[in-house]
Amino acid sequence: MKQIGILIFTLILGCNLVMGQSKKEKEEMTFDKVIDGIVTHDFGSIVYGANGNVDFTFTNNGTRDLSINNVESSCGCAVPSWPKEPVKPGQTGTVKVKYDTKLTGPFNKTIAVYSNANNSPVRLVIRGKVNAQPSDLKPGATAPDQQRSIDIQTEEEYQKNSAKTGTPMVKTAKGVMPPDKAAQKEAYKNMVKQRSANAGQATTTGTQQVTQKTTKTATKK
Repeated sequence: MKQIGILIFTLILGCNLVMGQSKKEKEEMTFDKVIDGIVTHDFGSIVYGANGNVDFTFTNNGTRDLSINNVESSCGCAVPSWPKEPVKPGQTGTVKVKYDTKLTGPFNKTIAVYSNANNSPVRLVIRGKVNAQPSDLKPGATAPDQQRSIDIQTEEEYQKNSAKTGTPMVKTAKGVMPPDKAAQKEAYKNMVKQRSANAGQATTTGTQQVTQKTTKTATKK
């Protein structure tokens, strides 16, 4: 009877050890940009037509080659691309996602990465808001007093900040500024040009219509 009890105890202990090891199994595919346990990139509040590209870097923590079978997006507005070649153990790879920033309004999209990793699929999330109103697009419209300190810096100032953040600097006629601010100004300038062109086209069309109407009236007389 005592031997049976010992055997049962041994079996229970063995099962607990196996279950414990299973729970602690290391994830073979791990990504950067983890927020609250979810792989996420937040674009924040961006302008119409801004850069909607983001790279998700992953590491193969397993002992075998990691192959991505497929990557599916919850929306055609978020287009993924991924390495087609296997990623060796200990090496890194990148899943790239391009969001269409010509779609205005808030967005929250999911991209599922399917692979031979033990934790497949891994879900990636992109979110943010694309602004369309001129007041949102116009640089410094909401805080003109802060425009000099935030938008434009001297080359010396930005070189120091760039070294700290690792962000490349963009040169403009007025100085050097962060890429997102440069994109914001460019988007606003393009919007103004487009509106001016549309207004000019409308004026020309109106003039042509008036001329044609006048000509027809004169001909009838």
